[in-house]
Amino acid sequence: MRFRTLAVSLAAVVALCAVVPAAYAGCTRDQAIQKMSAVANGLGQKAGQAKTAEDTQKIQAGYAKLNEGGDAMAKQDFDKACAIYDSIAKDFDLKP
Repeated sequence: MRFRTLAVSLAAVVALCAVVPAAYAGCTRDQAIQKMSAVANGLGQKAGQAKTAEDTQKIQAGYAKLNEGGDAMAKQDFDKACAIYDSIAKDFDLKP
């Protein structure tokens, strides 16, 4: 019974250690720039494929969010910028 309790406790600690670094891992300036470039290129491709006014409006909204990411970068808030770029990538099915 002790072994089982120890095994469960150890598994919980290992799982926690795997999650904790990700929670504290910040986005660097270079990562934010890379994501911004990838998202901007992806939006450009989507703009070229737009067929309806609704598609165009959605892409314009994506560019507005891209500008918000640029504002965050200007304030050196790289975590916020990366979160914005990741959100755009998710909305448009892009790889940041």
